[in-house]
Amino acid sequence: MVMNILIEGIDCAGKSTLAKELKNALGWDTRSLHHGKGNQFLRYLKEYASTDCTIFERGHVSEIVYGKLFKRKNPFTKSEEKILNAIIGETGIIISCIPPLGLALERYRSRKHVRQIVKEKEIIAGRKIFMEYFHKNRDWRLIRYYSKSFAELDSVIRKVKLILKNS
Repeated sequence: MVMNILIEGIDCAGKSTLAKELKNALGWDTRSLHHGKGNQFLRYLKEYASTDCTIFERGHVSEIVYGKLFKRKNPFTKSEEKILNAIIGETGIIISCIPPLGLALERYRSRKHVRQIVKEKEIIAGRKIFMEYFHKNRDWRLIRYYSKSFAELDSVIRKVKLILKNS
């Protein structure tokens, strides 16, 4: 049974647009789970286990990837990471937002009005780390979103609706 949707991926990948469109299509709540105060494992565990019909824009995967990218200590032990992966793998749909590198960089460069936290080289490195993480967890109910067109966006929404209908 699908309870939640987790949207993960690099900056400039279309996560916010996808979350907004899914929210409109499904009538679900959305939450952005960026790094917060306190014990990260307990925070994500509570969010994943105590909510349903929620679209998470970013979650524990971003916590791991950006921690690695910025050379910070992983906030989760291996056991904690396995637990979070199992919960989201069993009860969620995971959407990986990893556009082609050229498209991601084009979007990054066009965002003059937004204060960018990451740099171009971090988009490149982060993209690789996300791809490796998704490959490592390929047993997840994973939908790949390359964010190339509105037709692809509509296709992802149809896939999500089909999975929800059949779960």
